[in-house]
Amino acid sequence: MTESTSQFSSETEVQKAEITTAIENSSHGEDRLKVLEHPNSSASTVILCDGATAKKDGAGGRAAEAVINYLGQALNDLQQSHGEDLEIFADNLVKEVVKASSVAQREGGQTTVSIVHSFGPIKENPSKHKFLVCATDDSPIIIYDPKSGRFRRYPAPPEKVLLKETLSDKSIYTGEMGGQTAYEWLDNSVEPPKNRQEEALNKSRRRIRNYLGGDRPPTPDVQWLNLPDTAVIFVGSDGITDVLPIETTEASKKRGIFSITELMAQGKDASQILEYAVKVAAQGKENYFRAKRDDRSCAVITMPKAKNFFGRAGKILRETFIRATKGVRTLATYSEIVASSPTATKKGETADNSPFQDIDTIIRTSGDVAEANRKILEIYERGTPGYEYWMRNTDKFSIGSKN
Repeated sequence: MTESTSQFSSETEVQKAEITTAIENSSHGEDRLKVLEHPNSSASTVILCDGATAKKDGAGGRAAEAVINYLGQALNDLQQSHGEDLEIFADNLVKEVVKASSVAQREGGQTTVSIVHSFGPIKENPSKHKFLVCATDDSPIIIYDPKSGRFRRYPAPPEKVLLKETLSDKSIYTGEMGGQTAYEWLDNSVEPPKNRQEEALNKSRRRIRNYLGGDRPPTPDVQWLNLPDTAVIFVGSDGITDVLPIETTEASKKRGIFSITELMAQGKDASQILEYAVKVAAQGKENYFRAKRDDRSCAVITMPKAKNFFGRAGKILRETFIRATKGVRTLATYSEIVASSPTATKKGETADNSPFQDIDTIIRTSGDVAEANRKILEIYERGTPGYEYWMRNTDKFSIGSKN
């Protein structure tokens, strides 16, 4: 497993975003991941190629390598010539992806590709960053905002019937899936198939419809996004997304399996997410039907202010939340914290009117980490003195088993 970290170039420290990457190669095939820093600009690009063909002669790996090198150079050229014209940039990127498909075909293999390209802060509104995302459905891009607790997936799952031409030879309707689309079931199922519809989907879950190097040109989902500087972006190969559910569900909570979005909500970097996926996959199919042997690659882009939620205080909150869900309470209660805060005491803050009472309740009652983070952020934004004191002095308040 390898890991690297880079930063978007920008004028001020506060505007920088961090990119972490992690790769684990096995004998199954070859994944490729590249972070491209564009000279003399605020742009950075993450390109992930996942070998759709895992042949013994390594054709899938060669195709991925050739595509990632081709697209890296193409994006550099586009940045230099069309960096300011977003419409032309996007149109030309689609053309380059189609050309890259021929490159893969010449190498005798196939690969999927997902691209996240940053143009840095928007001049008119520096709290927003301009991104282009280019995704295939085998290696989705997930964008999470810890401030709102919401996430988006690219390409977005179809709302209606998916299916005949994509994942299954049978027409399967959302009504037969309990109201879910097939994408949602494939993204989030953690229990073995329980009916013929789910079994049909599971048999075709490895089928890839949108890849480079095939007979048909790929049709990537390309979108321009204005993302807040609290956002976190994940892009990963199916070696991760086939093993971990994307969204937390009641079934995943019951099994004790973290989803990708929940790991993002916890502030996990690429190496930690990959490590967890490897651990879950190691359970084997007899214990977890999504387990699979595969190469795994991922990148996590953490925007500047997202780090505010994933610092030392956030770590304490997450550990407290995990213990609270197991019926264990913190040693330091909210009343003890407020009583020790000179600023809070001076301004008349007491245990009865302190936001810590809210935090104590949130930790014990929230359904998941993302929900707890969102609610606690609301308290943080009130700027109350007791909370600010606690944020600066979390190391004074230990966590342990207290009934």
